Amino acid sequence: MFRAIQTKLGLPATGVADAATLGGIARWQAQHRMDPIEGQSEAFARNGIASPNVLQHLFPTGLARPEVAQAFVRDLKKEVARWPVGQHQDVMRLQGAERVLNEALQRAGVPGVRLVIGELGDTTNAQFDRERWVIVIDDDLFPLGKGAVSQEVLGNLIQTLYHEARHAEQNFASARLAAGRKQALPQKMSPQALKAAIAKPLPAASIEGIKAAAIYDSVLGKSARSREQVYANLDESSADVDRLSDAIRHLVKQQTDLEIASYYIPAQDQKALQANEILYAKVTKQLLPLRAAYQAALNTNSNAYRQYRMLPEEADAWRQGEKAKRIFEGKR
Repeated sequence: MFRAIQTKLGLPATGVADAATLGGIARWQAQHRMDPIEGQSEAFARNGIASPNVLQHLFPTGLARPEVAQAFVRDLKKEVARWPVGQHQDVMRLQGAERVLNEALQRAGVPGVRLVIGELGDTTNAQFDRERWVIVIDDDLFPLGKGAVSQEVLGNLIQTLYHEARHAEQNFASARLAAGRKQALPQKMSPQALKAAIAKPLPAASIEGIKAAAIYDSVLGKSARSREQVYANLDESSADVDRLSDAIRHLVKQQTDLEIASYYIPAQDQKALQANEILYAKVTKQLLPLRAAYQAALNTNSNAYRQYRMLPEEADAWRQGEKAKRIFEGKR
């Protein structure tokens, strides 16, 4: 492994973490974009050991290969340009996007998926379902109907589809790794995809196998319970933010209603004016702790979201989706 890294960096393959190798690693890290939300998980350790995230950068495979991402972006842009404006062609649009995505998965050596439309809520754009081998796209994200597709919508669609396709690739690689290790195979996985994975076992000692092991351990292995807790914390904190936001909105409306009502109370009706002021003060007093609780909930939710983004499978999928979007935008 270490010799492979040295070769990739254009250094003599000595297998020793000498000064030249550490200098080459430092130069490589300085030249390559690192996502700050992933923190230290993205960097080499001081002894030169590469994390799985670094290996994804150094040895891109499947959908991470630049030519695969570029072809996907190019082909989806061409496909969307074919969609007629002014006509309802929802089936044609969905099937066209599915075909382009499956061509990218085919280049990556991954079984194709089905795209379906669903209602996933305000915070989820799409979701990969490994049991059905399906990507469910939220109906607010996918450009249904007869209107033209804006550049913003297309960019978000490119990022989301590529992100979820990477999850399909990760699950396929995890099943291949289990077959290569002769371990128990993943449960609740598409039989067709599982059969294809068994036919292509992944050697655990290979670079691709090491990368797949991080995903396997997170999703199916020793870290699976911790991963479930990360998602539970994210869901709970998101629900707290929504609940407190609704409560604040309700009280602010009461304040507004009381302010408006005060204008219609005759000046001589001091009793009614006083009652209005008392109610307004009561509502204001209720708002103070709610706003403090809301800020605390936002902080908790932000930390929970950070933990979610640091999960190996999410760090990788977000990276690939964002890279595809940058290609679409003409950015590095």
